[in-house]
Amino acid sequence: MFRSPLSPEADPINLQYSVEHGTVGLDWVLLSPSNIADREKVSAFAAELGQPMSEHVMNNVHYLRAEGAGIEQLGTSIIVELYGLPRNASLEFIPDGFEWPPKT
Repeated sequence: MFRSPLSPEADPINLQYSVEHGTVGLDWVLLSPSNIADREKVSAFAAELGQPMSEHVMNNVHYLRAEGAGIEQLGTSIIVELYGLPRNASLEFIPDGFEWPPKT
């Protein structure tokens, strides 16, 4: 989660990675007002980068998802290029379904 310096008064942006059916994907969850408002912008940006996003629904929550090679770069590009965060910015990380940091 992060706030864009381009719109610091807006709700935080939520970008997540998850595993569905054994495949890692980047999800743009359509719950927060910011994510909903930027749905088309993010989808078009991802498509321009060769990472088309498809709409999914789970637990009555709609989200856009991209899968395949390059999704790690897609997430970075969304954060840095589309929302203007510096590459060294700290992001809020909320692990779900696993411990972080992992126990050794």
